[in-house]
Amino acid sequence: PPDLAPPVGRAAAFGLFAAVQAASGTSVDTWLLRPAAEPEWRWLAAPWAPAAVFAAFAAAALAPALACQLFGQAEVAEALLPAGGPPPSAARCLDVLLLAPLTEEAFFRGWLLTASARAGAPRAASAAASAALFALWHAGDGAGGLLAFAALGGWLAVVYQAGGGRLAPCVGGHVLWNALILALRAAR
Repeated sequence: PPDLAPPVGRAAAFGLFAAVQAASGTSVDTWLLRPAAEPEWRWLAAPWAPAAVFAAFAAAALAPALACQLFGQAEVAEALLPAGGPPPSAARCLDVLLLAPLTEEAFFRGWLLTASARAGAPRAASAAASAALFALWHAGDGAGGLLAFAALGGWLAVVYQAGGGRLAPCVGGHVLWNALILALRAAR
């Protein structure tokens, strides 16, 4: 069915990517399954870290819309929020709430930032590249501007780096952000 194409395609593409990496001598355990280092930000090792990662980004991302609303600029606030739409199908929810965060974090943070670090790239440059590529990856889905995706990608890159390579706070924060966007769209 057409609704299953995105999640099945995403899972298949990620599997193929991992297979190509393994065939080239870069096994999954060197970038995805490697043990995390001691975090610079100790709170990122806590079980509640994904919720904190989400809350920090949501507060920063939604502050302009809230400020516009509070200062009587409702039309500007409306433009800063996601457009309304019908509820997504179950397959789309599976993709947006599970597969997209898992595969995107594994690729944009787990693989790309690990490869950049091994190549000796500066952390800031690696985070910026991860953010830019994450934004470009989302450029065609109409869910928001490149700046919003670059900001989310940059924040998740910083979280990954400061968390000693832990993917869980990134994946969890990404899941919660996507859930908020779906909820805002449904509410509007």
